[in-house]
Amino acid sequence: MVVGQDLGVTLDLETYSVRAHGKGIGHATDQVVTGARPGPEGSGAVELDILTHTTGEVAQERYDWVVCALHQTPEDALWHALKDAPFPVHRAGDCLTPRRAHAAVVEGHRAGVAL
Repeated sequence: MVVGQDLGVTLDLETYSVRAHGKGIGHATDQVVTGARPGPEGSGAVELDILTHTTGEVAQERYDWVVCALHQTPEDALWHALKDAPFPVHRAGDCLTPRRAHAAVVEGHRAGVAL
């Protein structure tokens, strides 16, 4: 719900915001794309249906560029292969859900302490 939240940690958010504004890049939060289709033929545009969480309003907008940023799926094939093994198997980090390395370190520590 915050654009560029990780840039705040490195103190780069303000610099990014100024540069993005200078290039005409806008930010919108509390919104979800619920539909997408090609714009008018030859335009290269994309028409989106956008739901605003806070109001329930759906709007149609046309954009030249759309960047799709989604959660990745967990890499848990090894865990599934070993989960019925005759020894304890613990999941940590991206095996649960992709996120920062710190989460994997904390979960690995907890698994180690539990042994």
